[in-house]
Amino acid sequence: RVRRRPLEVLGGLRADGLAAVLLRSWDLLTRRDCDALAQLTVFSTDFDVRSAERVLDEEAACLESIETLESMSLLRTTSPGRLTLYRASGEIAAVQGSREAIERARERHLAHLEERARCGVLAPEDALEIERLLVRDTRLAGPAVGWRDGSLAAQLPGGGGASTQAPE
Repeated sequence: RVRRRPLEVLGGLRADGLAAVLLRSWDLLTRRDCDALAQLTVFSTDFDVRSAERVLDEEAACLESIETLESMSLLRTTSPGRLTLYRASGEIAAVQGSREAIERARERHLAHLEERARCGVLAPEDALEIERLLVRDTRLAGPAVGWRDGSLAAQLPGGGGASTQAPE
């Protein structure tokens, strides 16, 4: 693992102590739990365990990883059945985590949202999630995914509220 100085990780914020604590927590995680934490950064808001299982490499170990991450205060329960990453732990995971693991999770997350669109069951917040995913990684916005060509954009709540064009 590449280790960065705490202030580099949190963008130079005056959070050196917090970053140091989070980096220490990161160092105590198993490889599987590091990957899980990094992969959960694909969610922009809270999520449920079923959604986490869809994006994590090791679906079978999802509950165990979530319990570990929650016990280490790297994620928290927002309401019954809903979880979210603390902002700082998400930032640490996004910087320290495996780029490949995050990419795999992002692709699975977008594929799941595409499946929901094809079934006509997208929620209003899904449009924002899709737009965020496409902006963060324009490679995923290709026609094979179905968003850029407009075939699925019309199914978004509001008739295509999310941007269907990759940013220039």
